[in-house]
Amino acid sequence: MKIKALVLCAVMIGSVAFAQAAGKVSIVPLPESIIEGTGHFSLGGDTHINYETTYPELENAGDMLSEYMAPIFGKELKVKASAAKKNAVNLAVDKAMAEEEYLLSVQKDRITITGGSAKGVFYGIQTLRQLITSSGGNNGSVAVYNIPVVSIK
Repeated sequence: MKIKALVLCAVMIGSVAFAQAAGKVSIVPLPESIIEGTGHFSLGGDTHINYETTYPELENAGDMLSEYMAPIFGKELKVKASAAKKNAVNLAVDKAMAEEEYLLSVQKDRITITGGSAKGVFYGIQTLRQLITSSGGNNGSVAVYNIPVVSIK
């Protein structure tokens, strides 16, 4: 057990060092792919969080993200079941993806997090939280893809 913990620590430290050296975007653990684009999307108090109407379990993920952003914007962002829109963080599920897999896309007019399930969307939100923390809500265009190597139970 101690050896497993030491190996895990060594891998995490290596990931942090690599993430710092890889470019401007720093995410831990290091995802499978980070592609930086041009332009940026600025989150603000008028940004909404939308989730697919066919996946009501995403409402909890949206509420969690809204609560996280409340101190940054002075209020919680509106969370609603809706089709993907501009000036929004859009949460979606793609059953073709593995359960914990996700794609986070920051474009100039929206942020989209698509996961293989609500669990994958949750992991995408954790990555977005890291981007928000490092950028203050002014997020550069980026696409982050990840599928966890180790499933967390």
